[in-house]
Amino acid sequence: MIKNMLYFVYSVYFFIIIIAIYILFSIPILLVYPFLGEKKHYYYSVFAKYWARTILVLVGLDPKISGRLPQSQSPFIYVFNHQSQLDILIALAFLPAGFLFVAKEELFKIPLLGDSMRRCGYIPIKRNEARKANETLRTLRELIDKGTSILIFPEGTRSLDGQIGLVKRGSIMVAFETQTPLLPVVINPAYRIMPKGSFLLRPARIRLQIGVPLLFDWENRDRAYTQEASAKIQGELNQLLQKIKC
Repeated sequence: MIKNMLYFVYSVYFFIIIIAIYILFSIPILLVYPFLGEKKHYYYSVFAKYWARTILVLVGLDPKISGRLPQSQSPFIYVFNHQSQLDILIALAFLPAGFLFVAKEELFKIPLLGDSMRRCGYIPIKRNEARKANETLRTLRELIDKGTSILIFPEGTRSLDGQIGLVKRGSIMVAFETQTPLLPVVINPAYRIMPKGSFLLRPARIRLQIGVPLLFDWENRDRAYTQEASAKIQGELNQLLQKIKC
């Protein structure tokens, strides 16, 4: 009972911080946003990065990071495991500004977060709609061709216990079509902090492990080979998870 009361207090504090920091940071950027031209999504993503970093520090969730992001200017496809809604906030805070990702349409309906995602240029998608999925794949190809890194959650859904789920073959096909290195990144234990289906947050130390870029025979798009590639990515994510498992 006492624990639940403390979790409730922490959860209220968490959402107050999100709202307060959003208001503080958003006033100047929203005033100039209409005048930022073609790079407005990038500039807004810089704002979102510092907004997210500040929130994580103030609520005691600033992750311990192991490994380094590559310094290459070429685009990457960041391959994240998926444990909670916090994953997006963490990605915003610690990946280089300007990356984009596809997210289920429902996330764009979340107050503040959804607004920031739209202004950053993130891409909503309705699940289980093949035509929309093909359009999204085409959009991602165009973005990567322009030098934009993207983020994917290849498991397709959140993990209830923190374990790595099945990496779906379809989620990595954009890498083969654009010949873009895949960079695995693992977060743990975000699933404990914001359990699926719960409104109460439980503070815990987040750890983030960055892997090394993965390259494949991009010309070989045979189903068997790309399934093997999916299994290799899943194995890499599992290895990274074991390094930081709490």
